[in-house]
Amino acid sequence: MLKLLLSVIVIFMLNGLESSAMLQNECEPSDELRPIWSPTSQTIVFMNGNATNIDIFTIEADGSNLTNLTESSLAHDYRPSWSPDGEQLVFSSERDGTSDIWIMNADGSDPINLTPDMEGLQDFGQWSPDGEMIAFVSERMGEADIYDIGIMNANGSNLTLLTSDERYLFSQPQWMPDSQSLIFTSADDGALWFATVESPPLTRITPSFPENLAGNAVVSSEEGSIVYTDSVTGDLRLVTEDSQNPTNLTNTESVMETFPAWSHNGETIAFGCHTKICTMQFDGSDYTQITDGSEHIEDWDRLPSWSPDDTYIAFESYRAGTGDIWVMRADGTDMQNLTCSS
Repeated sequence: MLKLLLSVIVIFMLNGLESSAMLQNECEPSDELRPIWSPTSQTIVFMNGNATNIDIFTIEADGSNLTNLTESSLAHDYRPSWSPDGEQLVFSSERDGTSDIWIMNADGSDPINLTPDMEGLQDFGQWSPDGEMIAFVSERMGEADIYDIGIMNANGSNLTLLTSDERYLFSQPQWMPDSQSLIFTSADDGALWFATVESPPLTRITPSFPENLAGNAVVSSEEGSIVYTDSVTGDLRLVTEDSQNPTNLTNTESVMETFPAWSHNGETIAFGCHTKICTMQFDGSDYTQITDGSEHIEDWDRLPSWSPDDTYIAFESYRAGTGDIWVMRADGTDMQNLTCSS
């Protein structure tokens, strides 16, 4: 009943985009990057900044309530990710001198460093679907280019490095729907790996380089199917931890498909297709270009993120000259620039 009520509330709020004028926000010279739609509301979180300082902002899908959540921090704050209930954010911050995993409330209050005793870089924090744990990447000090996958309780307790017996540069952890297992990439062999929180060893679930070079992997919350970019061919491939036999979903020539995003119902995948955004069904059918971005790489549209009811997509675009956060319907219509609209 609660899930149904939340869905009705979100649909009501998003329908407001149809009838109300988009609010105006002044254009800034800095770039707004990597939008991620809240799983439970019309709030979108993103990064804003330059080489001097990076902050985390939120904005509503109608352009209202543009808020700097980390304004009090003079250090880089970046790579935010939502808790499943939309009440908190996990993010990386250098405010204590090195990159650590932090959490804060969705309004920016009560920031807490979860890894104050860890040496080196901690990054890529990801909340488990049940909200109980956070996975992250941890630099192994004293060993060049060795990065582990760590997990801990959402309050920072019971920290464990799942990959401490391996010697790879692991990155980009993503939880499986059961919250008891996860996948991650390896920059050393180009493969996707799978691990459970209780019982290593690790398992490769895709071929290694040069046959395969996996990145930007995402997991369907419905079925646990995994889509990733194979940078050897530029195609999107589908795999499960059981099959370990990737299927090429796109097989396009001269088009690099990147940054896939599953719709919440598991039926559609949005992704970058060269400098534009495209969608297709979960089986690779109905491949459709939904933005009209330039062919020039500096004008790209990319990094799509679905609204909770799958009717809208937020994305990052450089079509206005700087990086901005845009929203559109899932078919590419009613496109609006949220962060540079005046």
